[in-house]
Amino acid sequence: MGAKAKTRIGAHVPTSGGLVKRALGYAQAIEAETIQIFASNPRGWAMPESNRAADEEFRNQVAALDITTYVHAPFLINLGSPTEGTYENSLASTEYSLKRSRELGALGAVIH
Repeated sequence: MGAKAKTRIGAHVPTSGGLVKRALGYAQAIEAETIQIFASNPRGWAMPESNRAADEEFRNQVAALDITTYVHAPFLINLGSPTEGTYENSLASTEYSLKRSRELGALGAVIH
């Protein structure tokens, strides 16, 4: 049997003001061991461009702080929608959330 994984306690943290400054600052203030973030507006379809330098800084900081990260996809996603526009936006938003998870070094994405 393998070693038992450590149970981590954390929270969904705010990102307005920056991933490092705001999200990780908040995580440190509450002594979080894991965090969940939105990589885009949770109630919209907009998909902001990535910032490689900011992503790298975030990955370096979470590694230094030993904080695990998960990306929460927008709430609007509905891959079972009969409306073509909603389905197409849902597919694109799912792909974006998975891409941002990878770019940020997250352990996974929460999509529901």
